Amino acid sequence: MNQPTKQNTSMRRIQAADRALTVFRYLARVGRELVEQDNRGTAHPLFCVFDTFRVHGVGDEYTDLFEWILDDDGEVVDDETEDALEDKYEAGEPTPGYSRVGYINREQFITAFFTNDAAQSYVAANRHHLERPTVYPTSLHRSYEMIAVRKALIGVHHMFKNLRLKLILTWTAAASISAALAVGRIYRGADISWFVIALPIVLTVGIPAIIGGLFWWWTSKPGNPW
Repeated sequence: MNQPTKQNTSMRRIQAADRALTVFRYLARVGRELVEQDNRGTAHPLFCVFDTFRVHGVGDEYTDLFEWILDDDGEVVDDETEDALEDKYEAGEPTPGYSRVGYINREQFITAFFTNDAAQSYVAANRHHLERPTVYPTSLHRSYEMIAVRKALIGVHHMFKNLRLKLILTWTAAASISAALAVGRIYRGADISWFVIALPIVLTVGIPAIIGGLFWWWTSKPGNPW
């Protein structure tokens, strides 16, 4: 009776670890984009999505923006019809079935993202709900909580990158040692120099390990853009 319970518990732990790793990788990807993206000359940018919509029914004394609509359904006429109606209006001629209404443009904040790519993807996916969307970068200067979040994301990116480098370095070093030991066992007692056989393997596997170690040390230095 206890065996299925232990298996279920182990499976849940594996699934939880997999979800945590997925989240960790996503945060690392966001951190990488923060490092690599164009900040548009803005310190600690936050990319905000705004939508511009029209408020109709504004009097002539409050706006110089107008458009023509159909009296039946309130639909806005096309540009050609609008030009013709505007000519009639200026000439003092009647325009039955149409009304000239004033409007003003209002800009509304929709949402915000740490990366420009995420903001543009949101606009592309939700364009059918938006009228005139735009993306503006705004600075998080002195917004210490948000700046701390950005730095944490970049830190996750560096941590993930260094972790991968350490794994590669460890694997390469282990492979180099294993290859050298294997060659030594194979040619033990043979009429051939162990050094002659092992040297090519050490050079082909060990040198990348040394280069990887130096690269890991350099990317781990404080303040390094990597």
